[in-house]
Amino acid sequence: STVGQLTNFALECIYHESGLIHELDFLLQIHDAVIFQSPSDKVQEHSEIVEKLMKIPLTIKGRDLTIPSDCEVGPSWGELSKPK
Repeated sequence: STVGQLTNFALECIYHESGLIHELDFLLQIHDAVIFQSPSDKVQEHSEIVEKLMKIPLTIKGRDLTIPSDCEVGPSWGELSKPK
């Protein structure tokens, strides 16, 4: 799917182009969702970078589109919220 391909492309950018390969631990990808682990003192910085890299513009039939994404952070899956 388009969303799955964009997610995979974003993962490549996050790891190889952003320099986060040594700072983030990739935990899980489920179709269009990606779960990372980050040191607590870097969560804000990392979430901003990841959120930016997930916004990948594409052109379909001459129209420029960006599929929306959102980012949530927290100490556990059940305690996720928008970054501050």
